[in-house]
Amino acid sequence: MPVYHCLIQQNSLTAEQKRDVSREITRIHGEVTGAPSIFVEVIFDEVPRGDWFTGGQPSSRSIIQAAIRAGRTDEKKARLMAEISSSWKRVTGQREEDLEIAVADFPARYLMRGGMLLPEDGEEQQWLARLKAAAGD
Repeated sequence: MPVYHCLIQQNSLTAEQKRDVSREITRIHGEVTGAPSIFVEVIFDEVPRGDWFTGGQPSSRSIIQAAIRAGRTDEKKARLMAEISSSWKRVTGQREEDLEIAVADFPARYLMRGGMLLPEDGEEQQWLARLKAAAGD
């Protein structure tokens, strides 16, 4: 957690663009929230052309649905979305008008990774140490 689910038109991005977008989202999320990069998941789903419509018309849009831990201010969420939108445009060449970003947040206690509930904001390093110890590393 966080998970950034990127819905895109089929064949609209190259593998390199996807990699670059994922790196940018990871960097931005870490800078804005302070979360370690190891927490960030970026997933691309490609929708076949002709299967996506906006307002009943064929669409050229992309959507990023982000699920993040609660505790971020509205200002941080707005910054997160604005910086991701700007980097998306730079990496993909797609107009920002054709990108929709939605952020939903969940209490850390509702999320689990590695059999452990996720830490509250600011407790990430201790959590990572416990996870590493539990894995026997």
